[in-house]
Amino acid sequence: MKDLKKTCFISILVTIILALSVASTVHAIGAIGTITAVSSPSIIAYDSGKGEIFVVDVNHNTIDVISDSDNSLVASVLMGADPTALAYDSGTGEVFAANAAYGSSGTVSVISDSNNTVVASIPVGGSPGGLIHGMIYDSGKGEIFLVNSGTVQVISDETNTVVATVPSSANFNPSCLAYDSGKGEIFATSTDSSGIISVISDASNSVVKTISVDGFPSDLVYDSGKGEI
Repeated sequence: MKDLKKTCFISILVTIILALSVASTVHAIGAIGTITAVSSPSIIAYDSGKGEIFVVDVNHNTIDVISDSDNSLVASVLMGADPTALAYDSGTGEVFAANAAYGSSGTVSVISDSNNTVVASIPVGGSPGGLIHGMIYDSGKGEIFLVNSGTVQVISDETNTVVATVPSSANFNPSCLAYDSGKGEIFATSTDSSGIISVISDASNSVVKTISVDGFPSDLVYDSGKGEI
């Protein structure tokens, strides 16, 4: 189960970074350049408002900010715990970063992209040392959905508080998430039941449908052009 949860991070990272060198530097697309200041990059998010890339540097416990105009490192944001997931909120120009330090419950840090500083810290609880992962932004509601200790939590970007929790169930132990902006739904893979994808309505914050698919789904992406997952 632990390996499956890690798969979510790996698959997302591979779709964005073409190459990660042995020396753990970040390579720009097409090998245009290399940003060597990021010593051990792991999770990545794109800020379309500023044209910047936010990268978790696990060695330094920071989130590094890279300009996509010249591929230079413009800032490093020191985190209080191990960052495990990122999501960019285009509505507020903020980056939400989940933290799950071993021995303590989780938090979500809110980073302003205007000054690259932490402007809020949201307690989200969960199992001490548990992995928080599968974070996505719902532009229709202005909310952040994240997987935390077998549940899906919903954070309002207006109040920076947890406003709802979708509890785990027999066929719902979520791992990775995708947001369907056309229908206002969140699709979630499950770590407990082979071939089950759950559909969460962002109107009710509840599971409204389960879909049986072949195999053991481990990651999701939304195609807005076709309305398909």
